This record gives sequence, structure tokens and C-alpha cells, in this order.
Amino acid sequence: MTKVNPTPRPRTAAYCRIVGGEEQSAILESQKTCYTERIYANPDWIMAGIFADIGDSCSRRPEFQKMLRKCRQKKIDLILVKSVSRFARNMADCLSIVRELRELGVTVIFEKENISTKDPNFDALTSLMAEFARSECAQKRPEFQRMIRKCRQKKIDLVLVKSISRFARNTVDCLNYIRALRTLGIAVIFEKKDLLTAKVPEYCGISALFNGAWCLVGV
Repeated sequence: MTKVNPTPRPRTAAYCRIVGGEEQSAILESQKTCYTERIYANPDWIMAGIFADIGDSCSRRPEFQKMLRKCRQKKIDLILVKSVSRFARNMADCLSIVRELRELGVTVIFEKENISTKDPNFDALTSLMAEFARSECAQKRPEFQRMIRKCRQKKIDLVLVKSISRFARNTVDCLNYIRALRTLGIAVIFEKKDLLTAKVPEYCGISALFNGAWCLVGV
């Protein structure tokens, strides 16, 4: 009888970061304790370390660099992070680091966004979130955020919107949203413009997008 080798338990680490201040320091200690307890409590994980920095995302972050070194030394398989904003200074930096970690076989889980870098659509999802985060009104539109969560969960294939003005604050943001959603296989119909984004060429410019050329006839 052939003996089946059990799947290796991932060596799991957590990364935390705060800007500074006494109150923030207390939060940091709380996060470190929480992650320590969670990792040790999970029988499927092996503790690989808790890494915590104080400072903004543009600081040197010695603990973050130490964590990356351990990843390159093949000592970490999984990293838990509260959010994308705690992990990198911007989305381009985040994607660059994630791609390196992927090549090393390291997975990162962003808990607030409920995204794992194992997701094949991770690049599109994070780009999409970056666009929404940049929108001034995004945080004031809970239903809009709920829709985006459902898009990430692959529970939506088509979005109906009354008009472009109801979807984004300007045409540039609108075009970026459309491109990111299309990467996830999601189309948007703007009813007032009689426009279906699935029929718009991938690199269509802003003026061409909104000139009424992409009608729903024949859809």
C-alpha cells in the first residue's frame, strides 16, 4: 500500500505597520498579539514570524525588508496583512513585490480586501481597488462598494447603470473602472447612453467611448 505524504503546512508570517504615536503603538502591539494567537491556533500553519514597522509607507521599513529576505531564503510560504495600504507605498509597488513573491512561491492574503495573491485575477482586482480608492466619493457610497465586493467574488457578470455620472466622478475614472471590470469579465451597460462596454475596443480613448458609437443594437 502506497503511503500518501501529507501536504506540508505553510510557514506563516504576518506583517503590521503603523504611522506612529502612543495610541498607534498600542494598536500595533494588539495586532501583533492577535496575529501571533491566530497563527499558533491554526493547526494547518507553522509560525514563521511577526514583522512590525513604525512609519509611513515611504520609510525604510526594516522589518518589512527582513520579511522579504526570509521569503527569498525560502523560510516563509504565507503572509497575512491587514490591508494593501499597509503592505506597499502604492499599487505599482504592491504589484511588483507580489510578483516577486509569487515567483518565490509565497502567497499574501490581504484581509480587509479579502484577496489572496493566489487569485489569478489579483492584478486586475488590486488595480480596480486602486481606482476606487482614488475616487473622492468611493467611501461615501456603501452600495457601490458592495457591488465591487460582489464583482471580486465573481457574483456579477453585468452591471446596469442609469448614466455615466452615476458611475464615476469623471470620464477618466469611468474609463479606468471599465477596463478593470472588463479584465474580470464584467460588462457595464449605461442605459442613458445606450452603451455596452463589452463592445468598446480595449484601448478606446475617452472621446471615442462617449460619442455614442457603441450602441446595443444586435447585442
